[in-house]
Amino acid sequence: MSNRHSWVSWRILSIPICMLFIVGCGGGGGGAADAPPAPQDTAADAAGDGRISDVPPAADGMDTDAPEPDSFLWELPSDSASPDVIVPPPEDHCEAIECLECVYYVRTTGSDDGDGTSPGTAFATLQPALDAAATAASYCCRCEVRAGAGTYNVFSAGPDDTIALRERVSLLGGYPPELDGARDPTTHETILDGRAPPESPGGQVYHVVTGADEATLEGFTITGGYATAEEAPAADTPHFGGGMLNVEVSPTVKDCVFLDNYAQFGAGVYNVDNAPTFSGCRFEDNYASVEGGGMYNLYSAPILEDPVFVNNQAGGGGGGLVVNGASAATVTGTGEGGCLFDANTGWGNAGGVLVDSSELSISACDFAGNKGATMGGAILSREATLSVTGCSFQGNWTYVECDYTSCGKRGGAVGCEGGVVHVTDSSFTDNEGWSCIEVGGMG
Repeated sequence: MSNRHSWVSWRILSIPICMLFIVGCGGGGGGAADAPPAPQDTAADAAGDGRISDVPPAADGMDTDAPEPDSFLWELPSDSASPDVIVPPPEDHCEAIECLECVYYVRTTGSDDGDGTSPGTAFATLQPALDAAATAASYCCRCEVRAGAGTYNVFSAGPDDTIALRERVSLLGGYPPELDGARDPTTHETILDGRAPPESPGGQVYHVVTGADEATLEGFTITGGYATAEEAPAADTPHFGGGMLNVEVSPTVKDCVFLDNYAQFGAGVYNVDNAPTFSGCRFEDNYASVEGGGMYNLYSAPILEDPVFVNNQAGGGGGGLVVNGASAATVTGTGEGGCLFDANTGWGNAGGVLVDSSELSISACDFAGNKGATMGGAILSREATLSVTGCSFQGNWTYVECDYTSCGKRGGAVGCEGGVVHVTDSSFTDNEGWSCIEVGGMG
């Protein structure tokens, strides 16, 4: 056993050394001693040409500052063509860059014939502003799109219409309708509606918003998404994420409300193969016909800070939140009432949260009035690793009644099927159903 432990320790210590060594080699390029230096071409300079290809072979013993033949400076593209591979500058490169203000404006009374660079020339719709901001943004500098209060209908040509977020662009709602004052999302509600305008023929989009890496969405109400296409295969995205769809991208979402969206999976939000952050967001009255009324996560590592899940429903399980398929999620409350699961329903099981074959850490959250069928009124953990710290469970319940033990009510607050569940410093009051977990450190 001691020999094996020593070998494991050696492996662990050797990995950082190898990584540092590789990074150092990758950033060094070719050494000056590996290639003879090239002399200055005075004839070419005099002629005003200066092409690298005109530099004659290096003379013995001559020392110049010409670039090395294997460096990127040596092989410049001809005719101003872009190189095939563009390597981003190092992260500290941005510390020396001064970013100028980059803002585009949108208001419901604007015009898409404007340039969007001032409130007076604001766009009327969001996508042209997002695209213009994405063009103006750079590797080091972000741009903003500021939206005035009102309703922006996403459906125009068909159900594939969506608000597509862009990299390094922040989309901010909550400004006064004419963009003539301070931002306040509570006072100036800004709505992204997946339905067609009242004056147009009816229709709804599959996804109101689609995410992007390094994008921010803040201060909006997202509603009216309808991700259930009659002719699409079950595995296709038109069934996922009525409010927001994030596939292999990790945006940041702040102070948003996901209201009255519909999907088979993840009616409010669907995340797959990513690591997004949601802060201060509310999920209310969303309905998933299968799982994840408020949010569904697959192969993902989401961070949820101060989420509120109210009255979301799922025909299968996870009325509020689903963490599935080798995901690793963190749900945290930072103050009283900051994290809440209230009156969510899983018509199969798991009224508030379903964690399946994944890891979930949840702390400082209140669970009240959630209901599942036979297991997990508040939380159902299935072959998962669940950690619950400093949470309260009150009035959660399982609602199926029957006369035989195999279908009896289980886990009015927390139910489990395999896996590991740890619950500490939490309180349980008036929950109906019996629990299969060992509980310690109750407050």
